[in-house]
Amino acid sequence: MSDRLFSQEELETESEKLDLHKAKVIAKYQPQLDSMINLINALDSYQLKHGTESNVYYEIIDLKTKLVKNKEALEDFIGAI
Repeated sequence: MSDRLFSQEELETESEKLDLHKAKVIAKYQPQLDSMINLINALDSYQLKHGTESNVYYEIIDLKTKLVKNKEALEDFIGAI
């Protein structure tokens, strides 16, 4: 391994590569994140409209919980890049 220091130009190039990589990852996963958000909002709307009278009320709660966890994990993954 070399002990040489990186030039400012090399550091900027590497930084640009990382920024490009992050933008690609965000572009790849943003539609999935948007779908999760839309589905969570739709499930909220259904619950508000139909309440506990719905025969799937408790299943919606379970599904929403799983979706929220997946959405948070994906947001953490995107934020960690």
